[in-house]
Amino acid sequence: MWGIIMAQLTLARFRGDTTFGLAARIMATFSGGLVGTAMWYIASGNGIASPYGFAAVCAVCFPVR
Repeated sequence: MWGIIMAQLTLARFRGDTTFGLAARIMATFSGGLVGTAMWYIASGNGIASPYGFAAVCAVCFPVR
């Protein structure tokens, strides 16, 4: 389902535009997953995650986006 939606959203008039749009979306998906995983790891540390720790990490990371 993700592939169909992303492919339709990247359709452009020229092949290069379509290829760049698709590649950019795939890279953004993976990098977003890595950043989200890093944020979760920072918030939880070695134990059970705290909602206050996650809120603190989100407060620092979200304005950067």
